[in-house]
Amino acid sequence: MVEHMNVEQIEQKVRRITEQRFGKDFVFRPGQLEAIVDILNAYLNSEVDTYILEAPTGSGKSLIAMICSAFLEEMNLRGYILTSELALQDQYIGDFNRYGLKWGNVKGADTYTCAVNMLPFIS
Repeated sequence: MVEHMNVEQIEQKVRRITEQRFGKDFVFRPGQLEAIVDILNAYLNSEVDTYILEAPTGSGKSLIAMICSAFLEEMNLRGYILTSELALQDQYIGDFNRYGLKWGNVKGADTYTCAVNMLPFIS
């Protein structure tokens, strides 16, 4: 069951998580905190089952995803990030590992080897 929280509670928890993970001197870029709170509020308090964030390169989408991930992790919940490029996915994997976030990783089928015949898995 998802715990319902109001916007102020969500923002307070986001700020605490951010300070723990990134330090007291961390400063959000314009719009980041608002996007994080909006995503989490939609997830926790509405019937929304998909949230798509579209923002320009350099706006801090990776950070937004990491903080949302840490927030959900504390609630024993999960979120997913889908990428269209392996290089971007590898960047996310490195960032999550660097900041100690527990985040699963699944790449395209042709990335894996079949354990039975040791051949590439191709669907």
